[in-house]
Amino acid sequence: MKVAFVGKGGSGKSTVGSLFVRHLIKNDQTVLAIDADINQHFAEMLGAQFIPEKAISNDANSADIRKYLLGTNKKIKDQGQFIKTTPPGTGSQLIRLQSSNPIMRRHTVPFATTGYFMHVGTYEDDGIGTSCYHTNLAILENTVSHTLCGDSEWLVADMVAGTDAFAGPLYLLFDVIFMVVEPTPESVSVFRQFKKLAEAAGMFDRVYVVGNKTMDDDDKKYVQDAAGDKLVAALGYDPKLRKVRQRGGMITDISAATSQELKAIQTFAAQCASDPNKSLALLHDLHKRHAVESYIVAAHGDLTHQIDEDFRY
Repeated sequence: MKVAFVGKGGSGKSTVGSLFVRHLIKNDQTVLAIDADINQHFAEMLGAQFIPEKAISNDANSADIRKYLLGTNKKIKDQGQFIKTTPPGTGSQLIRLQSSNPIMRRHTVPFATTGYFMHVGTYEDDGIGTSCYHTNLAILENTVSHTLCGDSEWLVADMVAGTDAFAGPLYLLFDVIFMVVEPTPESVSVFRQFKKLAEAAGMFDRVYVVGNKTMDDDDKKYVQDAAGDKLVAALGYDPKLRKVRQRGGMITDISAATSQELKAIQTFAAQCASDPNKSLALLHDLHKRHAVESYIVAAHGDLTHQIDEDFRY
């Protein structure tokens, strides 16, 4: 399963995502937890060691990952020809969620027996005022599109805030996207923006809502009225979590009520598992459009030939 948590900044998407990861591990699932948010808090919440040098957007790390993914795929000349929509093909080496996998071994940090942490990175000092974080996401897009999850294996991403997932192919690479919505007009407004873009992209069927910080039935109804039948779970406001976050460190004390909601999210997500070849077909369609953009052609020439119609996961 590939799952993403998105939401307005401050909605609690990182907190909900980390709670969900801890829940999965407690229930004997293997998890690759990826921090793709420019504001990096996921590692601390998970109790994972944060090593800045392991950011997969670092040039050396990106090159290493792409060299591995390239494998013997003859449709890609070299790792320098990877763009954000480059799909896997015959000869590509896929990432499997096993400690023996070279990418897992070199670019993740174990934080539990079956838990691994990876992070994209953030702005560097020399990029202030000149760089765009979206360019960092290209290696994440390559990583997610070339990862294959087996039974009881989960890729869980704490995504960029709001609607930024639509800046590239990320929105179509996950089995399910959970939008974390708190009972405020601002949070609901971001959900409606996300819904509009998801409908335009033809993938709103993969988007669902997790309510967060609900204090009473009125709060739940407020989120329910906005989300409709898309609401999967609603986590209550837990003052203990706020105290834990103020002190810093891993979130471990999960209430019985929160555990029930996390179980509901897991059960629902498991039902959303889709044929990865369906996402591959969507990636092919997007690649055909992206690869002919002028700046891509100017840098690499025609890359539409990278599509391998005969490849299946």
